[in-house]
Amino acid sequence: MTSSGRRVVILGGGFAGLHAARRLQRTLASRRDVEVVLISRENYVLFTPMLHEVAAGDLDPADIVISLRKTLRRVRLIQAEVADVDLQARVVRYLVGPLRRPRELAYDYLLLAHGIGDELLRDRRHRSGRDDEDPRGRGAAAESYGRPLGGGGTGDGRELAGGD
Repeated sequence: MTSSGRRVVILGGGFAGLHAARRLQRTLASRRDVEVVLISRENYVLFTPMLHEVAAGDLDPADIVISLRKTLRRVRLIQAEVADVDLQARVVRYLVGPLRRPRELAYDYLLLAHGIGDELLRDRRHRSGRDDEDPRGRGAAAESYGRPLGGGGTGDGRELAGGD
């Protein structure tokens, strides 16, 4: 998609997006025929499970924040909110700045690392009339397990899944 080669776009600058971008930076970003782009709402990653230790004065805030710009020097960082992904046209549409100016970026390869709370996919499923990949919907999948399905991180770093 670049004039001289391929473009890899990563959506999401959380831990998954950061690690994917770091890996691609080591393996591909030094090549002239590949451009690696990370689109993230923030230009940092915050390790929230240790936020209470910062509040207590046990840790310095710099110990739980990773700057994406400093860490990913050979990856192009676009600080924006993703508005839409057109899979047919291979284009990501995003909104930049406080005025939310619309922009778009073509890609050859797309990596979704948006996290569990991303509105983009929820909105896309809603517009398409699907709740999930299961044709019966997420509710039917949850019923088949006999408990609610869910996931996410807790304040102290323990991962939570399921209803128990």
